[in-house]
Amino acid sequence: PGSSDLAYSPSKAYPYYLTGRPILGLVFEGSVMEALLDELSCAYLIRFRELGPKEAAYVEIGRFFDLAFDGFKSGDLPQRQDAKFDRSFLAESLTALQCRMLERATKCAPAVV
Repeated sequence: PGSSDLAYSPSKAYPYYLTGRPILGLVFEGSVMEALLDELSCAYLIRFRELGPKEAAYVEIGRFFDLAFDGFKSGDLPQRQDAKFDRSFLAESLTALQCRMLERATKCAPAVV
């Protein structure tokens, strides 16, 4: 649940990723959320269009729950990109990036007045 705005990216996606538990991603095609979950390869994605048919999505939701009831065997879920997540989304990584940016900014030559 979220928004039909393709730019919407729920902040809860990151804590959910950290749990390491299977994620069912119901996403709009072309959305920021779709791209993020694809990039991290961390969710069983079901893509659909707001105004398009939903029958295939309903089938895939049922398949996800069948897999869950069977205990998610190897290969049922995508291989998570933990190293990419650690580099791009953890507080330590983001803070280091901000520090590098500030260091570069303070090394700039002063403006000539």
